[in-house]
Amino acid sequence: MPIFKTEIERRLARKLRKTEFITKNSFNLIKEDINEVQKSVEVMKKYLKNQEKQHNYARKQDNKIRERFQKDVDEFTQKTKQLSLALARVKEIEKTLVTKPDLAKIEDKIKTAFKDQIDMFKDQEKEFKQHINDFNKRLHKLEKQLEKQNSNSKPKRKFWFFGKKKEDKNNNNGSQAQ
Repeated sequence: MPIFKTEIERRLARKLRKTEFITKNSFNLIKEDINEVQKSVEVMKKYLKNQEKQHNYARKQDNKIRERFQKDVDEFTQKTKQLSLALARVKEIEKTLVTKPDLAKIEDKIKTAFKDQIDMFKDQEKEFKQHINDFNKRLHKLEKQLEKQNSNSKPKRKFWFFGKKKEDKNNNNGSQAQ
């Protein structure tokens, strides 16, 4: 190679150096960019790991809260069932239980019923007394009539409720035959 280079060779050499410089520079820039990207990726990995840890912790806490909430809901439903059963029992007892106002009402009803019955019995008693008086008057009249008939006729007494005696029948038959 000659010592003196031609103009074309010089340009070419400059361009080669320039390209070589640019390439070296580019590789250095690329290496720096790659290093920065690697650092960013590592920082992102750390951040994602940290976020994953926080997310797992939050999920565990959320699961604990859900389990506790489910237990509370189960306890609440159980207690509401017990309350509804207790209320049903109270209603049954309430139906069979007689309270003081109910007793007062029942007592009033019984008193009025007895009072009505007593009044009815008093009315019946008055009617019966009237009937007895009527029967006594009739009996008295009948006894007077019998006394009159007996005093006017034979000394033997005849009683209206026994009918005629055999002697009386024979006497009556004998007197009729004469």
